Amino acid sequence: MLRLMCVLSVAGLLALAPGASAAGQKKATKDDPVTAAFKKFDANNDGQLSRDEFTKFMEQRQPKKEGVVKDKKVNALFDVLDANKDGSLSLDEFKQAGELLKVKKGK
Repeated sequence: MLRLMCVLSVAGLLALAPGASAAGQKKATKDDPVTAAFKKFDANNDGQLSRDEFTKFMEQRQPKKEGVVKDKKVNALFDVLDANKDGSLSLDEFKQAGELLKVKKGK
């Protein structure tokens, strides 16, 4: 049940992705929307999303209720996406969420 809830939450997260490319930046090649969203929120450009960076992503994506995003849900989702349990999300882990959604959307 938690996994399904997390997968459905990721659908909402990735809805932000099409507008995630940084304004004013010109690139020779365009990133896919998921990669663009990942890069936008990777504040220190280390190729990983920390729990704090992921929380900022979620805060921008989800309307705040009483000024805060529900920490338990954000942390649960982060823990599900962090496949290797290293405390950060790699681009591959972040993209895996997108792959799960493609399967769900196809059904």
